[in-house]
Amino acid sequence: MKGTLRSILVGVALYSLAASAVADQIFVDPESSTIQIAIDAACDGDEIIVAPGTYHEAIDLLGKAVMLRSAQGPELTIIDASGKDSSVVLCDKDETSATVIEGFTLTGGTGTYSSSFYHGGGLFVRLSAPTIRDCIFEGNVAEAGGGVSLYVAWPTIEGCIFRNNEATFGGDRGGGGLHSLSSYPVIVNCVFAGNLASGPASGGGVAITNGQPEIIGCLFSGNEGLCGGGLRNDSSKPAIVNCTFVGNVSRYEDCGAAMYSYGNNAEAVVTGCIFWDNYDGANGVPIVDYFYGADTSVFASLVQGGWDGSGSGNIDADPLFVNAANGDLRLLSGSPCIDAGDTAAFLEFGLDCDLDGNPRPVDGGQGGGDGGFSLMRRRYRIMAPLPVVDMGAYEYQP
Repeated sequence: MKGTLRSILVGVALYSLAASAVADQIFVDPESSTIQIAIDAACDGDEIIVAPGTYHEAIDLLGKAVMLRSAQGPELTIIDASGKDSSVVLCDKDETSATVIEGFTLTGGTGTYSSSFYHGGGLFVRLSAPTIRDCIFEGNVAEAGGGVSLYVAWPTIEGCIFRNNEATFGGDRGGGGLHSLSSYPVIVNCVFAGNLASGPASGGGVAITNGQPEIIGCLFSGNEGLCGGGLRNDSSKPAIVNCTFVGNVSRYEDCGAAMYSYGNNAEAVVTGCIFWDNYDGANGVPIVDYFYGADTSVFASLVQGGWDGSGSGNIDADPLFVNAANGDLRLLSGSPCIDAGDTAAFLEFGLDCDLDGNPRPVDGGQGGGDGGFSLMRRRYRIMAPLPVVDMGAYEYQP
C-alpha cells in the first residue's frame, strides 16, 4: 500500500523506512549486517543505502530493480571480496537499467567462472543491463576483465575509475580494466589507469571482442598489455569519442602502443581524441590496424607521429598538457587541441560535460573549425553557432 511504513528486521541494525509513495529505503550498517541481506530483503523500486565501512562479502543483485548506493562515496565504502573466490558483484539475472550500483570501491575479486574462464574480478555482467555510477574498481584479478567483464550485456558505466586491476588470459579475453564480449556498453567519463593485461593478454585498459561499445570522454593512462596498451579491438565496431590516451604500453613491438585492432569487422571510429607519449618498445606507433580487414577511422584527433589511415582533420603536435609528468592531462592555454574537436560527434551522444564535470563545449578563444556545426545544422536545424569542443577528455576552461 502506497505511503505505508514497512519495517524489515535483518540481524540487529538493518531496518527499512518508507521514503516515498512508491519505494522503501533499506539502511545497511557494517557493524551488524551485510549488503547481501539487504538485497535479499528488497523489492523492486527500493533504495538500499550503505553506511561507510568495509564489507567483506561478494554480492548478487538477484535481478532486482533496486538502487544500491553508498551514503558517503566510494572512498569510504568498500566491498572487499578477498578470499571469496568470486566477482565482487554479480549481475546475471536479467537486471535492467533500473538496477543501479553507485558509489562503491570494489576490490579483492577473482571472477565468476563462465564458458571456461573466470570473468570480471570486480563485476561480472551477463545478459543484463545495469547502471554503474561513480564506482572504483581496484585490485581485482580475473582471466577476462580484471575490473569488469561484460558477456552479452548492455550496461551503462558512468564516472567510474578502473585502476590496478589485472587480466591474465590471452586470446579474445584480456582487458586489465574491462573486457567486453558481444556487448553494447555505454562507457562515459571513466578513468582507466595502471591496469595490466599480463602474460599473453592484450588490452591493458580495455579489451573488446564483437559488439559495438560507445566509449566517450574517458582517460587511458599507464595501462599495459601484450598488444594495445590502452585498448584492444577484436572484430568490434566501437565509437571512441573525446578520449585521452597517454603513457600506455604495448609489450610487443609495433602492436599498438595505445590502441590495437584486428579481425574482420574491426571498424573503430575514433573522434576528437588525443594519443600522446605511448610506448611499444620500438617507435611508439599509437594506433595499429593488424590484418584480417581491421580498419580504424580517425577524425579531428591529435595522433603523435601522424595518421595516414582512414579519416580526416587530424594533427600531430605537442598537446601542451598542464603537467603530464604528474598526471595532469588538462590542456594549457595555447594547446592545439583547444577548439579543434568535432562538436557534432560529441553531442551525438547527449553529453554536456568533461571528465572533471565541467561544461563542454566551451569557447576556448582559439578559433578552429566549425566542430561539425554544418552537419549539426542540417541534422538538427540548429540556427545559432555552437562552440567547438576540445580534443581529449578535458575541456579547457578559460
